[in-house]
Amino acid sequence: MQAGSSTRSHIVYILLAIIGYALIAGGLALIFRNDSIVLNPLLIGIVIIALTLLFNPFRKQLQQNIDWAFFRNQTTQQDRIIKFNQALSQTISLQNIVVLLRGYIDEGLHPSTIHIYLHDNLSRQYIAAADEHGGPTSDLRFPGDSQFSQIARGNVKLVSLEDANVLKKIPLSDQSRLNLLGGSLLAFLPGALHLVGWVVLGPKIDQKSYTRVDLKYLEWLCQQVSPSLERARIVENLERRVREMDVLSRVAQGVNITPAFDDILELIFAQTSQMIACHDFHIALKDRSNSHLYYAFSVENNERITSDENKPINPDAGLDEEIIRSQRSILTGDYHQECITREVEPTSKRIYAWMGVPLNAGSETIGAITLGSQDPLAIYTEQQCNLLQAIADQAAGAIVKTRLINESEQRARQLNMLNEIGRSLTSTLETTSLLNQILYSATEILNCEAGSLFMVDVQTGELIFEVTAGPVAADLIGQRLPSGTGFAGQTVDTGKPVIANDARRSTSWSNQTDNQTGFVTRDLLVVPMQLKEKVIGVIEVINKKDGSVFTNEDQELLSTFASQAAIAIENARLYTQTDKALSARVEELSVMQRIDRELNASLELDRVLRISLDWSVRQSGADAGLIGLVELGEKGDNYFVRVMASQGFAPAINTVADGTIFSPVLDGTSTLSLQELSSLRAAVESGQIQRQTQNSGVLRIKDPSEATIGEMQNSSEAKNSTLNSFLLEEGKDQIIVPIRRRNETIGIILLESKGQKAFGEEIVAFLSRLSDHAAIAISNAQLYADLQSANLAKSEFVSLVSHELKTPMTSIKGYADLLAKGAVGPINESQTNFLNTIRSNVTRMSTLVSDLADVSRIEAGRMRLDFNAVALDGLVNEVLRSSQAKIDEKSQIIGVNLPGNLPPIWADSSRFIQVLANLVSNANKYTPDGGMISITARQVINEWDPQGAPEVILVDVKDSGYGISPEEQGKIFQKFFRSEDQHIRESPGTGLGLNITRYLVEMQGGRIWFSSATGDGTTFSFTVPVAAATKEI
Repeated sequence: MQAGSSTRSHIVYILLAIIGYALIAGGLALIFRNDSIVLNPLLIGIVIIALTLLFNPFRKQLQQNIDWAFFRNQTTQQDRIIKFNQALSQTISLQNIVVLLRGYIDEGLHPSTIHIYLHDNLSRQYIAAADEHGGPTSDLRFPGDSQFSQIARGNVKLVSLEDANVLKKIPLSDQSRLNLLGGSLLAFLPGALHLVGWVVLGPKIDQKSYTRVDLKYLEWLCQQVSPSLERARIVENLERRVREMDVLSRVAQGVNITPAFDDILELIFAQTSQMIACHDFHIALKDRSNSHLYYAFSVENNERITSDENKPINPDAGLDEEIIRSQRSILTGDYHQECITREVEPTSKRIYAWMGVPLNAGSETIGAITLGSQDPLAIYTEQQCNLLQAIADQAAGAIVKTRLINESEQRARQLNMLNEIGRSLTSTLETTSLLNQILYSATEILNCEAGSLFMVDVQTGELIFEVTAGPVAADLIGQRLPSGTGFAGQTVDTGKPVIANDARRSTSWSNQTDNQTGFVTRDLLVVPMQLKEKVIGVIEVINKKDGSVFTNEDQELLSTFASQAAIAIENARLYTQTDKALSARVEELSVMQRIDRELNASLELDRVLRISLDWSVRQSGADAGLIGLVELGEKGDNYFVRVMASQGFAPAINTVADGTIFSPVLDGTSTLSLQELSSLRAAVESGQIQRQTQNSGVLRIKDPSEATIGEMQNSSEAKNSTLNSFLLEEGKDQIIVPIRRRNETIGIILLESKGQKAFGEEIVAFLSRLSDHAAIAISNAQLYADLQSANLAKSEFVSLVSHELKTPMTSIKGYADLLAKGAVGPINESQTNFLNTIRSNVTRMSTLVSDLADVSRIEAGRMRLDFNAVALDGLVNEVLRSSQAKIDEKSQIIGVNLPGNLPPIWADSSRFIQVLANLVSNANKYTPDGGMISITARQVINEWDPQGAPEVILVDVKDSGYGISPEEQGKIFQKFFRSEDQHIRESPGTGLGLNITRYLVEMQGGRIWFSSATGDGTTFSFTVPVAAATKEI
């Protein structure tokens, strides 16, 4: 190409010199008419210099014309080469140089195809460079030790692929690749150290052959571009090495400042994938608790697959286990074949090139980093493997440190949670809430998807789903599993926890629950809840949410929690049991209080007995019952029970029972009849509760003296010793409760039921306490009955005495009055005094007898009142008439203040007069001579008795007498009370007047009270209902 340029220049200069010299010489010859001047050397030199300086534009134009006429193609290629050199000097990157070369080849030669193959240092292959679209022009690759390099060393620059002699030097494998490329011309790109690459051109588009000029043009382009390509490749390798160092630096820095474990794994993947192209990437770690491998980070086809993470890896699949075991890296171009060679199952059939390196933390290998490519042409080199190992070495220490930190933090959180849960469990005593809290806490501690809490049925040994957690929890509650079923049953039987990772592979696996719910169980951790070496339940947690398996640390943590839970459950059970017992006791006390109120509300013996029987039957659930009193026989050596009330027996039994006397025989015979009840005799004699049950119609009775609580039980030795002593035709359970008072049996309660074992311990205890309360009430009723009898006798005696005394006293008083009036002759002063004494004592005796008669009638309940609407003023006037003489004797002044519009009162007129007369009489007796007495009355609202008449008449009797001392005011209404005041003692009295007055006021629907101070007199106030208001009520 340079020779052509020189030839063109020589021709131009020769032509210019000849033409110029001819013109100048001819002109001078004509001017000087001398032909010799043409051959003058000086003239020739001057002409050449002038032509060189003055005719350069003409030279250029002439050269262009010559080039167009004779060297047109060669000139165009030369221009392209000049432009190429200029552009190449400004191009640095390998890709831009390839683009520039491709453009100039296509512009200058117009081939149908262009393939530029360059040596790749990583794969040590010759790879087709990318075209303008960014993709390689061919997937065909040539090995680094290709025969092309040997051909290039022989100073062969261009090779025609149509030359048979040249093709003989190329191996058949390379010939096949070249044929596939469709090449007809091959141009080498030589380098200083090795062959940089080559250019494969297809035939020209116009189907013409490449000329010698074309070949020279291509050869010159390749020579010019080869050093630039080699330099660009070196720079690219240096940049790659720098990037590798940057990656290692970023990894080293990142793993030291990134606290999150998952972030560290993401960093390792991101930095590695920048330097090494891959489709699959895995970080496998070894579980320290069980040495199982699991993927901590998994990427497949450039997508992270979190579902594959934290799950055990099959030890017979993949090469991860081999890398960790041998602590050496594995590099292969055919992953599938490598797995077959090592007799393991491939984890993927889409991977071709693959490599993996161990994660070495000191002398321990904690896992492996593996990556693979789905590109069939991809190849990983030792250099890339070393880079990956360097990254792994940086990451291993950080992974260990982060795992330790995470485990420490997790353990701290778990222990803190365990502590908080322990406090929470001790504060919860409601069983259902406690069980829910236990299971929720168990799943939270270990971050599990689901869980179950089983309680062991003490009776059957079955496992009961008490509480469940998870997506199908509600479907399991209350279901039962037979004893020994699955891992839970195994834990109950052995008392030891069970870790079942990949539970379905275990022979102990029971898929009953999964089949019912559709839930998929992968991993299980089951721990027992033990209390005093007895398993009371089981906690089962299922599938960690992060996909990891259960470890021994998890087992220890959950076992610790289960121990606390067992104590909390037992505490809750005891609390519930105590609470129920307390509630039952409170309920019983409430019932007893109600029974006491009913028993104390009446002192009638029959009512007390019926109340006791009603409550006994009601609370025990008995079908029939009776209550009776123990009475001694006439001779005092025998006893019998008189039935006072009964319920539930057949009419014939009731007819016989009520009022029937049961006379148990004392000779100890086992022959029983309605009148011969040995159990009744035992209850009365021993004072203990007797119980007997019936089996197949035969009563077998154990000797009550041998029973700890007097319980009558079945005994095979007594099979023929007794007859059926049940009063109820279908009775199967009988209990006899003695009623005792002061160590003496005063009665019995007999209950019978048609059911077996109807009377439990709680019922027996209740009946025992009921009998104690009933004994007091019965004793009180009996005492009250005795008192009533005594009161009745006293009342009859008082009535008799009053009647017997009033007749003679009337005669005595009458004859004394006649004698005093001189009916039998005049009497002297001494006789008058004697007669006055007789009359005064007779009056006192009459008053005493009347008062005693009134008290007797009041206490006996025989006081009869005749109520009518009467005017108050008439009654007051009648009292004044009867009392006026005594008032006048002491020169006392009595005042009456009665409003004219007072309504009638509702009262017994005679008894009202008795009340008012007693109060006026007391005012008269205990007021000194000349004193004041007043009687006032007014209509008021009844504020003293809310249950009484709404309106009453308030009557006040006020005197200016001696008054009542504060010490004696509380005793003023007591019977036979007399003041210790000397002035009061001087006046005669029985001490019954105010007591009778109070009863008479209250019996007429009123209230009475007083106000007094010593020396200031006394005011007695009482109310009596208004007649109209009382009738409305």
